[in-house]
Parts: sequence; C-alpha cells; structure tokens
Amino acid sequence: MPSKHEPASIAHRFDSYTLPPPLFISDYCATFVKSFQFSGGTATNTQTWPTLQPAGSVSSFGQDARGELYILTLNGGVYRIVPGP
Repeated sequence: MPSKHEPASIAHRFDSYTLPPPLFISDYCATFVKSFQFSGGTATNTQTWPTLQPAGSVSSFGQDARGELYILTLNGGVYRIVPGP
C-alpha cells in the first residue's frame, strides 16, 4: 500500500509540446494534477491543471499502446486526458 503522500507520475508527449516531454504528477491526498519539464536538472514550465481533477483521489496514471494518457482514481474511475481547445 502506498504511503499517505506518495505521488503518482508519468511522462507524456502531446504534439503541442516540445521536447523534453512534460512529467505529470499528482498526490491523492492533496488532490492536484501538475506538470513540469526538466531543463538542465531544474523543473521548468510548471503548470497546475484544475480541469484534471476527477471525482475521487488520483492514484496513478496510465498510457495505452496508442500513447493516450489516462488518470486512474481510487474509486475505480479511469479518465482519458485530451488536449483542450
């Protein structure tokens, strides 16, 4: 069982991003989803995603064979992340 504040994270490249790809992170107690990129060993381009806060605490991220990114929650929800308009 994960510790109380063990974050979930995954690297994912959307077509609108340049390399390096963003790393998405979440903490199921703090109920946030954030992203950042590494540049020279430093976190850059940090962003909070308030629209990526589904019902239930985020427990993990997943990626399918087509490269689609998903958020998984402790209550069993599976949500696909799609680029906004």
